[in-house]
This record gives sequence, structure tokens and C-alpha cells, in this order.
Amino acid sequence: MRRTKKKTNDKDKELEDKFDIHPSYYRYKGIKGLYWSLFSEYVRRRDFYKYKTCVSCGKTFNTWKDSQAGHYAPAGNCGFGLLFDEDNVHAECPGCNNPVFSPGKLITYRMNLVARYGEKWVKKLDDRYKNAKNLSVKEWTKLEYEQEILKLKKKLKALIKKNESTE
Repeated sequence: MRRTKKKTNDKDKELEDKFDIHPSYYRYKGIKGLYWSLFSEYVRRRDFYKYKTCVSCGKTFNTWKDSQAGHYAPAGNCGFGLLFDEDNVHAECPGCNNPVFSPGKLITYRMNLVARYGEKWVKKLDDRYKNAKNLSVKEWTKLEYEQEILKLKKKLKALIKKNESTE
């Protein structure tokens, strides 16, 4: 995953303050970037609380912050329908989440998804990825992003509360 240095303009700063989300980096700009930051935290916490390991190589994490949110169906060509799909994104170590360093990681990623969820579940995800290329899923509007941010913030808060003792 390519991380870009945080560059905030007045609009981004206003959005950050409005939603109380202050990313240390931006994968995407604007409100999409804020949603990604929140979504990434949710996925990394979810997997840390349940598994504490990288989905690809099995490396153990000391904290959820040691992980990154890595896509099974690659973010660059999975389409918007899978970009923010919780089934498609899991906690990975930085090495496995970098295709330059781990070009073959999808083999072990898939094997570990099968171990976690079963072959049938992974085949459904594979089918969704194959079909995603043919589907025209529109990106959310600003209002839809705002609504999704509020829903995800509630979901993240509940996840943290449920797992407070592991923090």
C-alpha cells in the first residue's frame, strides 16, 4: 500500500474536525480518505481482537496499530463494490500488504481465509470479485459518505467497548 504524507487543506481540516477523524496519512483525498481511515481502523481492530495475526503470513501483532488493512481482491482493480467491503479487507502486516515485497501473498491470504471462514465463503468472495469487474457500482456521494462515516463510527465504538479489556 502506498502511503502519502498527510497534506490537509482547509476543506480536509474542516471535515476532520466535523467527524473527529484525524488520519496520519491519506490513502484517498477528502471525505473518501476519512472514510478509509475509519474503515481501516475498524478492520484492523476487528481482526486484532479476534485473531491477532496477519491474514497472509500469520505474524502476531502486539497491537492493532501494527497492522494494515489489506485487500484480498486488490484495491486497484476490485471496483468500488469491494473496495470498502469488510469481507474483502483484513489485517495484514506491512510486508504482506505491499505487492512489491509479497507478490505471491494472495495464495496464503486465500488459504488463511479458507481456514477462518471456509471454502464456500471464499468461493463466494472470489465470485463477487470476478463479477465486480462487470458491475457498474457508483461511488458514494458526499452525503452517502457522511452517513456511512456516522454508521461506522457507531460500529467501531461498539467494537472497542466490547473488547476494552484487550486494549
